[in-house]
Amino acid sequence: MIRLVLLLALALPIDSEADWMSNNSLGVGLGTGTSANGLSAKYIVSRRVSVQANLGSIGGTGTEKFTGLSGVGFSTDLLFHTMNIIHGGFLHLDISAGFGLGIGLADSQSVLAGAGVVGLELNIQEFPFDFVVEYRPSLLVTPDVELELVDLSFHLRFYFGV
Repeated sequence: MIRLVLLLALALPIDSEADWMSNNSLGVGLGTGTSANGLSAKYIVSRRVSVQANLGSIGGTGTEKFTGLSGVGFSTDLLFHTMNIIHGGFLHLDISAGFGLGIGLADSQSVLAGAGVVGLELNIQEFPFDFVVEYRPSLLVTPDVELELVDLSFHLRFYFGV
């Protein structure tokens, strides 16, 4: 997998002046969400709005995110890019905030959860990758009601211009 990512990175032409985080860019990689851990995708709708989704296995939240993987899940988030901490040269460090929904099926039970999302996004302009760390307080609605105030999610994605 790492070889494939490196091969793609070397094979694609990169314009260091280009802003690959522009409208209609699609990022694909690995990540965690409200209920799904696995594949991650992010579509940049505009400079201020994006949609991200995760498809993969269902785990717990917080410290149990990667234990007890017992089903398949999907989660999606609507994100608003609110602040540029560093925006210039080769590095962009941005803050995004939004909300998300996660669904899934685990051990013959349905899973439904909602979450708030506040993320710190690191974008390196010369290479179309992002690395994101998100604070994600979640409310599990089914099969049991549970509030998880401390939960983190992560994403690493490669971007294609669409």
